[in-house]
Amino acid sequence: MLFSDASAMDRLPNEIWQMILDRAMIRDAPLCIHDFLSATGVAKRSTDAENKRKREQRDCNHIAPEARQSRTRPNRVRVLTRNDPEGEEPLQANSSLAPTSTSLLHNLHKSQKPHFLDWQLINGTCQLFRKLGKRSFFANKTFAMEPAISEKLQQCKLKQLSVENQQMAVHYIRSVIFIETCLFSPRSILLLPRRVAIFPRLRWLDHLFAYAADSPSSPDEVLYSISTRKALVSPLHDLLGGIGVPTDRLELGSMRNKYVSWEELEATLRSDIYPMLRFVAEAKARQKKVKV
Repeated sequence: MLFSDASAMDRLPNEIWQMILDRAMIRDAPLCIHDFLSATGVAKRSTDAENKRKREQRDCNHIAPEARQSRTRPNRVRVLTRNDPEGEEPLQANSSLAPTSTSLLHNLHKSQKPHFLDWQLINGTCQLFRKLGKRSFFANKTFAMEPAISEKLQQCKLKQLSVENQQMAVHYIRSVIFIETCLFSPRSILLLPRRVAIFPRLRWLDHLFAYAADSPSSPDEVLYSISTRKALVSPLHDLLGGIGVPTDRLELGSMRNKYVSWEELEATLRSDIYPMLRFVAEAKARQKKVKV
């Protein structure tokens, strides 16, 4: 979109900007929250350290020159080199100022770089863009996470994100892939209704069943698993509804990683999971009858 006058952009209603940002935030690959949090955490520490350095520099400008020489600066190491005879202070690899967005992008999986750039974009503009952009970011991306992460989001216990950002994530996220780090966890299945309830706008929910993988939540594993996705069908679909999962408003699916076949998954479902879900669903149905 091109504008001959910057003021024309200011005259656009918020609804139009929201639509533009909604489209801009859509990506083919899911956002793997473990990688995303690692990158944003390093970026936040780098930014905080840089802001601290600037504050100290401003403070230092108000100090007499003779006193200024005696001040030491944290996170800096004085190094004498052949090309640096006066003892300039290059940043060291272990300095908190060393990480940059460029180095972070270099270390991120290629499928995750667009998500990180989107996050940098909406956080580096005006207040209105930050507000609208974060809504679009959380509402229009699919978030791949281990199920327990949902509870940390709800409790605002992810140190890499601010409390406000975690609250917005919980409120606006609509698409989730839960990554089971073992083939089937009965406890995780039974906690599904509570974890789904954390996201009031959730519309799409997939389960990635992993087995014998060193890092089932890695972007490569998640990308492979997407190609295996199947819509959830009976009896699992109905049994999940029986234990309290709102199957009427959710599009449910299942995925597998390369270490397990659908035949193995189905065998485990029949032998271990279906009987447990039937027992819980029947118990809940009896409780409802008693209350009536």
